[in-house]
Amino acid sequence: MKRILIWSLIMCSVLLTACNARSIGIIGGADGPTSVIVGKSGDEDSSLNTDKWGITLHAENVTTTGLVLKIKQFGGNSSGELQTGVEYFLETNVDDEWQRVDTKTGQPLAWNAMAYMIKKNDITEMNIDWQYAYGELKPGFYRLKKEIMDFRAAGDFDKKIYEVYFSIK
Repeated sequence: MKRILIWSLIMCSVLLTACNARSIGIIGGADGPTSVIVGKSGDEDSSLNTDKWGITLHAENVTTTGLVLKIKQFGGNSSGELQTGVEYFLETNVDDEWQRVDTKTGQPLAWNAMAYMIKKNDITEMNIDWQYAYGELKPGFYRLKKEIMDFRAAGDFDKKIYEVYFSIK
């Protein structure tokens, strides 16, 4: 069921991105609705500067094997604690279409179920090292997708998928 939800999120995101316009789509799932935040390619702030949780993602120190993900949270209105996990997805743009980057094994990745708190009115940094899962990325235009949760209590939360765009030269 979770795999179907993830594929549904990806497909919706691809369709929304194809329009190359800022938009938000709401997708229902087994554990509640998930919002997909889609930014316009090339924006300085690619995850919408009008996000109701005050979240923006930025990629820094990008290499062929990883990057530093900065999760900026300023303002906004979350109703609980903002959290994220270790899970992320990489996609690459091929002929103006987003395609998931293949893993080294060709199999889906397994992730540890860990939660990291996102600091309010601050910047939370995460070192993303994809070498073990994807190897070295080839030159191209990519996006990293990351789920963030507004957690109030067990079974009481909202989720959004945020995207950040970067290139490998």
